[in-house]
Amino acid sequence: MTKIHLETFINAPIERVFDLARSIDLHKLSAKGTKEEAIGEG
Repeated sequence: MTKIHLETFINAPIERVFDLARSIDLHKLSAKGTKEEAIGEG
């Protein structure tokens, strides 16, 4: 089985990274040209 291991180093406090990972506004901005749509839970 093939495995791919990817590490990304981010020069920022873990709390900031976590908050941005959950940000709908940031997701919408980053996906602006892809026609993706963030939707809420049921």
